[in-house]
Amino acid sequence: MPNRLTVERFAPAVLAVLCGLWWYLAGSTISPKFSKELLAAILSAAAICAGFLTTSLTIVMSLGATAVGRRLARRNRLAHLFQYLKSAIHSSLLLSLVCLGGFFFIDEDTGIATLPSGVLAASLVFTGGTISRIVGILVEVMIQLSEPEHKDG
Repeated sequence: MPNRLTVERFAPAVLAVLCGLWWYLAGSTISPKFSKELLAAILSAAAICAGFLTTSLTIVMSLGATAVGRRLARRNRLAHLFQYLKSAIHSSLLLSLVCLGGFFFIDEDTGIATLPSGVLAASLVFTGGTISRIVGILVEVMIQLSEPEHKDG
């Protein structure tokens, strides 16, 4: 049975692969009626998320000087925090690129075909998973930071 850290680490990728595979095997497509609007909306959201996450990175970089940061570093969790944040930023940028590329795969009659729309679905799930993971962790860290400091011993 995988432990919590293993699930936390691999869940976004596993869910993305499963979603993309399911999308492809189901033969799903994105309708031409709203494919351009959908890509534009996802592109905007992904770009905004990348910006917010990059801002979060600058805030988290100062975390090492706090008691919580030192405790995370001792447990080798600070490296995971930075890796997860980097993964969320990169996945947001990747989703933006997939959306930009998706505009080239729109057919006026059929919309976005199964394979490119499956890549979009998998990218969307992966990005959602990485963002959800880092937001959950950052909320836990912020709760710990708001608690009164005790002596590290």
